[in-house]
Amino acid sequence: MMAFCLVLGGCGLTNPYEKWLDEGVKGEDRLLPSGFKAVLCDVGTWKVDCEGTDVYFQFGKDWSVNSDSELEKLATNSTYNIMSESADALRLMILGAGHLSYLLEDADEAYTVKEYSSASFTATGKDSGRVLTFEPAPEDALAKIAAEKEALLVTLRACQEFIAAGYKTAAVHNSDGDFVCRFAINQQEGHIKFDVIADGVLTHNNVDVAVDEDGNLDFKTSITLDGKNPTGIVLTNGDVAFKGVSDMNIVSNAESRHYFLADGYPIHAISFRYGRGDAVQYIIDEITPHDEWGDIEFNERETRPLVFCPDNDKERYWYTFFDSFKEEDGANVSSEYNDIIYMSKSDGYMPYGGWDDENGKEINNAPEIWNTLPKFMSGYFHKDGLIMVHDYGVEDDENHSYLWFISPTTDFWVKARD
Repeated sequence: MMAFCLVLGGCGLTNPYEKWLDEGVKGEDRLLPSGFKAVLCDVGTWKVDCEGTDVYFQFGKDWSVNSDSELEKLATNSTYNIMSESADALRLMILGAGHLSYLLEDADEAYTVKEYSSASFTATGKDSGRVLTFEPAPEDALAKIAAEKEALLVTLRACQEFIAAGYKTAAVHNSDGDFVCRFAINQQEGHIKFDVIADGVLTHNNVDVAVDEDGNLDFKTSITLDGKNPTGIVLTNGDVAFKGVSDMNIVSNAESRHYFLADGYPIHAISFRYGRGDAVQYIIDEITPHDEWGDIEFNERETRPLVFCPDNDKERYWYTFFDSFKEEDGANVSSEYNDIIYMSKSDGYMPYGGWDDENGKEINNAPEIWNTLPKFMSGYFHKDGLIMVHDYGVEDDENHSYLWFISPTTDFWVKARD
């Protein structure tokens, strides 16, 4: 019932179960959800001191709740609900936790309230046990905060224009067509994150932005890309270009993940001894000495497995697969950024069989690969996922397709070739 009420509250409708709000717990002296709601709404705006930051909540009779603070974040608009836990305890549910979610990684959505008045009430987080004290705040507190953050809101709306044009994520190439970086617009934070590969080294750089008089974005901090220093980005007729730099190409990266997951994707692979693909130097150094493996494929099968292909006659190695995800579950992808995928750690298997040891027992190569190539395997299956960038280039007068696997948080990257 509570979940249904939350949905309806978000639509601005009256809770259809409100007439049963006080049902379920007996006793003349019991705390009534209706009484608590009346106090919440009569006061209207409440303030919570969370780690030195005042967070404001405004509770509406229609079960809506707005939240804001001095943090440079957009206000949140959500729903709340109240129900009985026992005769002397109520459950207050604030969907999403409001602006508390920006201050606390483990911000609670559900709280226990055992006493309340129009002067204050305390709420104990159901999961964290954290105790918060709510006190009345001026009725115009949220309006004042919004006015103070108007410049930020203008910038965030400009960010939305670039996102709506398809540039939530983008790939940047220099005048020679070489990949320089990927960037992602974080509207909520008001910055652009640049994942830059320069001289084989991957770095992650957050650049704060501000809107100019034309609705484009200026960089508030400097960024160096391929030896140049763009000062912002401009949106013109659906295309994006840098300010101050004319010979770099920016393209939407929204299709790269789709390319990897869609029908028709061909095998891409790396084989550093044979000049196929590229990677950060420590991955090259880790893989190259192992002549038992030839190509390492980012295979086209439904589960997009890593496939280690044997490359010698040491009669103990055979084709070894590590699925990137389970076929029945499909790929685990980021809902925030359209080019990130999370590879599900795999134990590995040998679908074509393999070699037997001297006792006739089939050898399993998978644990050995995890042990001998730990940097490559942990990088590929990292919990933070991988950014994908698909592009094209020419090698030895031949056109090729490339697929980059780039960590959004570490220095791991690999470039595979068709």
